Amino acid sequence: MGRTPCLMYSLLYSRSYLRAAATYPPPPILHHALITAFPAVKCISQKRSGKNVVRPVALTERQRTRAGVHAVLTASKVKSGKTVAPEIIAIINGDSKVIADKELSHKHAMVNRYLQH
Repeated sequence: MGRTPCLMYSLLYSRSYLRAAATYPPPPILHHALITAFPAVKCISQKRSGKNVVRPVALTERQRTRAGVHAVLTASKVKSGKTVAPEIIAIINGDSKVIADKELSHKHAMVNRYLQH
């Protein structure tokens, strides 16, 4: 099974767990969790004057979506609905590793934005 069908299966399977865990319908919960997990920037390395310079680059909407879904799936380790649903609930509550990684990458981008010359 490829990436997209596996992702769709895991998200559809996790909807039943989200329905049992929360009183709200699953699609808005999932949408809010993925928007919270979206990173806005990434840092790339460029060679300038013989040195490697790290500089932040804004992500497009499609790149942000893919990075957010990838972060949720890697944080849940296994691509099954049983493990994705608790990770989504942890993102909503604010105590997930995904949010900490997003904040760390944003801090890294903020530090490196002044180093561009």
